[in-house]
Amino acid sequence: MARSRIIKPEFFNDEKLAKISRDARLVFVGLWVNSDDYGVVKGHPAWLRSMIFPYEYEIKINQFEKWLEELSNIGMIRRFQHNDETYYYIVNFLKFQKIQKPSKQRNPEPPEEIKNLKFSEKKLEKNKKNIKNSDETETETETETETETEINIFARNEKNHSEQPPAKPLFEIPLVGTKDKHKSTHKIYPEDINTWQELYPGIDVEKEIRKLVAWNIANPTRRKTPNGINRHINSWLAKAQDSGNGNRKHKIHTRAEAEEAWKKVMLKIRGHGELDPYTKDIIETMGGISSLGKMTEKEINFRRNDFFKLYEQGVEK
Repeated sequence: MARSRIIKPEFFNDEKLAKISRDARLVFVGLWVNSDDYGVVKGHPAWLRSMIFPYEYEIKINQFEKWLEELSNIGMIRRFQHNDETYYYIVNFLKFQKIQKPSKQRNPEPPEEIKNLKFSEKKLEKNKKNIKNSDETETETETETETETEINIFARNEKNHSEQPPAKPLFEIPLVGTKDKHKSTHKIYPEDINTWQELYPGIDVEKEIRKLVAWNIANPTRRKTPNGINRHINSWLAKAQDSGNGNRKHKIHTRAEAEEAWKKVMLKIRGHGELDPYTKDIIETMGGISSLGKMTEKEINFRRNDFFKLYEQGVEK
């Protein structure tokens, strides 16, 4: 969860920051508000971009990584790895941010050699030259290659990929706030699932997206706009990972088991019997027993298929 931070006047007069691009300086501020209270922030560029620039679909991953590199080259942030995940340590974070009541540390502690690393002015000048030379020597061909190889999961729904037929989406999340019927849903593709799985390794991302779709179907008044859907997805997945759902053991259920569970749901709607925790959790995701009880028989039969999908693909503790 993003937090309020302090920007002091010295920020605008810092000579090191003056040597990097304006966008890189904005990213620096974005790192502050998305870091924990100890100056450590998750470093996956796709996640960071979605948190700092949630509406700037045209920003490419390779461009965002260059801004991070600019900050690293002048010694403002330091990258490190923990359990195969990337993080950034914000240098002197606690010196400039006064945290009155720090929250529980949610990111790993950076290694001592990262925290105590000395950054020399000689190295700074060398890095400045590297940044300048890199910008000057980048060719049009290199730019085109980077654009072709990037997986831009958040821009997919905003741009028309006319060069080749689009892949079939795995999921479609209903949206509000648009009159264009072609943009009435947010499409989720297999590569999106793969990217999010890297970002949230502690959960079954495909299963969570199924639950998210079911929740949006069951709660039409709380659906998101095209501009707000990406933050909705990231918040949902982050909450699932933080809650410890990744510690559950996967179990694939059969259609026969799902049908038996649905019979119990129908009895529960009529006021008879109880639901096991697993079935109850799925029904809550779909809006709850009371919500189902208000539906017509046709609507309930339609929701039954959603229940079967969630039940068969779900997980148990």
